[in-house]
Amino acid sequence: MQKYYRTIVWLIVIIIALSLIVIIFSGSGQMQNTSPVITATTTSSAEASLMVVTQSDNNTTVHLAQGEQFVINLGALHWTLVFSPENIIGRVLNTPDNTGQGIYEGLHAGTTTLHGTGAPICNPGQACPDFMEAMTITFVVE
Repeated sequence: MQKYYRTIVWLIVIIIALSLIVIIFSGSGQMQNTSPVITATTTSSAEASLMVVTQSDNNTTVHLAQGEQFVINLGALHWTLVFSPENIIGRVLNTPDNTGQGIYEGLHAGTTTLHGTGAPICNPGQACPDFMEAMTITFVVE
């Protein structure tokens, strides 16, 4: 009977260890996004003049023209961004890595809300702060 309990304990330890490995290596430190994707048509000099949306825009309304591009730069957290509805604004592909969370474009006229959740990016084995940031920005594309 004692051998049976030892086997059960070892199985539980192995399951927990495997679960921790999956959790640690599943986060890439990159933003997750559900919005449509389009290909970049701007040049680097044009990107320098784009409007930048930051955490200071939390709980505000941003107005854009259809086809207008802008940068989302929310800081050095792992951000999960969701636009609702998701077909009004799309992420631009092939944009430089130094633009924070990315370059986006107003695709269709309408109103959409960006819901963002940011968590610290921590290396395995490193002490990690226990906090999350949340933000909401309304976009009106005309």
